[in-house]
Amino acid sequence: MADSSIPPPPHALAQIQEDLKYLYASNTNISNFVSVKLSSASNYHLWEKQMFCLMETYNLHGIVDATVSCPRTLNTEMEKQYNSLVKGWIFGSISEELLGTVVDLGSAKEVWEKLKSFYDPTMISSQQDIELKVEDLMREGKNKATRNKELLKAIVQGRWREVESTLKEDKAAATEAINSDGNTMLHIAVGIGRNFLVNEILSLIKPGQLPKMVNLDGSTALHIAAIVGNTEAATLLIENDRRLLEIQDHEGDTPLDKAYQNMHLDTIDFLLKAVYDNIKPKKQSSTLEDSVSPGVELGVNLLLNAVSAKKYDLAAELVKSFPEFAVENDDVLLAIAKTFPMGLDYWDTLIYPSMGDICESTIKRAKDSFKILVDYYEGMMSLMEDIPDDVIIGTIRLLLYFTLKGPLAVLAWIYFMIRLLISMLYFPFIMFYFLFWKVATRVVLPIKHIEKKMKE
Repeated sequence: MADSSIPPPPHALAQIQEDLKYLYASNTNISNFVSVKLSSASNYHLWEKQMFCLMETYNLHGIVDATVSCPRTLNTEMEKQYNSLVKGWIFGSISEELLGTVVDLGSAKEVWEKLKSFYDPTMISSQQDIELKVEDLMREGKNKATRNKELLKAIVQGRWREVESTLKEDKAAATEAINSDGNTMLHIAVGIGRNFLVNEILSLIKPGQLPKMVNLDGSTALHIAAIVGNTEAATLLIENDRRLLEIQDHEGDTPLDKAYQNMHLDTIDFLLKAVYDNIKPKKQSSTLEDSVSPGVELGVNLLLNAVSAKKYDLAAELVKSFPEFAVENDDVLLAIAKTFPMGLDYWDTLIYPSMGDICESTIKRAKDSFKILVDYYEGMMSLMEDIPDDVIIGTIRLLLYFTLKGPLAVLAWIYFMIRLLISMLYFPFIMFYFLFWKVATRVVLPIKHIEKKMKE
């Protein structure tokens, strides 16, 4: 009998090995290699050697030094990930003032060269020039670090006037990173749900800049909205630039992928529809429908999760917009069969204390009893108004109305009043039964089961 296990193809095996290498490097404790924090020319040499040791350990020295060969990677996405990893190592091992001068640079090599230009004597003619240049840049970095702290605090507290005042003095701050993770003020405002700030910040950003505003993970503000489930912010961002829907982070995930990974069903529903609207023109011009439609597998999983979470309104909306999700396989029907509320049977309904129904029926009986009197009074007044036109006929009609309908109205009123009084008399007993039921739901399993079915 042949062996049923089939080894993965060479390219898949290579990808797994590459992922393991990156995972191993990303879990490194930097303090085991770099014991000093770069802050001045006095400790630059020591810092540089320790950083070299760290990068050489994982064959990443070539990322910052063109004379050394770069690590072999399978694709450009892995190169971006390694570049971000090395840049993160550098950011984590320098002082806050220095960080402010290099945090906006695009690659690890640019950051490395910038720091080298500050402190490496071979790149500057004299020590005095080094000190003067570094002093100016440190002052600039310190000012930027202070500005970023104030901006971050103002955004968290929702103080738009302070943010606006800073942006008037430095317009570039609207698109620059303001923390060590590379997040801009837009990322942060979206992440904490300050949507009125999101709207204001978007008004200051030039068209076409949003896709370029990414943090160290390669995440746009729309990725952040998807991660935290901020559907309102996602709406504002897509209205400004629909290209955000297609941008992938360093892990290759789109905003829709991030929303699905974090199970924000409402945000997934919104993004899925936005993606679908985005590809409609392509769908009309393409003969291969599947090649341009949103991922059916992801859609089926979303529908399953919506049903399992008992968000039937969302599930119904998804089926209406994307009927192919419901007919892809039998999983959706099975999920509905397992989770759809069963409802109460006859005996459950008989013993279940429905306070809402009791209060509603009591109020209805009170209204009915008074309505009879009002109708009888209005009828009499209408007949009395007709008497001046024909005294004899009008009087006869009034007497007939009084003698025939009067007793019936009185009897009906008495009937409803008796029912109302009965309801008021047994209302305290119903209240006691209701409280007893609530206590019993905690200890009596059958009653607990009935209560659960009622909630569903």
